[in-house]
Parts: sequence; structure tokens; C-alpha cells
Amino acid sequence: MLISSVLGVWLHVLIDGIYHWDVWVFWPSHAKPLYKLLGRPTRGEVKSVCIAFFAAAIIVYVIMLVLSYRREAGQPLKGCK
Repeated sequence: MLISSVLGVWLHVLIDGIYHWDVWVFWPSHAKPLYKLLGRPTRGEVKSVCIAFFAAAIIVYVIMLVLSYRREAGQPLKGCK
């Protein structure tokens, strides 16, 4: 949970630094190296990448659920005899 929360916060900050022109990720410096690195992506491109990663996360989540249910299918419920 700690790793997920730290990654979530900092990835959100990085995405905001790309998506919003008035956010300076490396404040107090007003440099925007992410724009130079990524070639000034448009908002539509950023949204498309976010949607693609969201879809990939849903697929991984469903696969993990299916594997979890298959693994527990042959085991009795805990506390039941």
C-alpha cells in the first residue's frame, strides 16, 4: 500500500506537470524539462495514454481476480466445517 500510494502521488504530479501548462513540477525552477523530453504532448495525447494505462490496469486486475478465485475454489471457507 505504501508503494502504491507513493507512486500514485508522484505519477499524478508528473502527469499534472505535463497536462497543465501552469504547473511547475520542479518549483522554484520554472524550467519544464518534461516538455522537452516528451515533445510537448497535447492534452488529447495525455488523455489517450492515461486511458490506455487505465484499461491495462483493469485487465491486470481482472486476471488477478480470476486467478485468485481459481486458487481458492477447491478450499473450504475459513471457520466453516
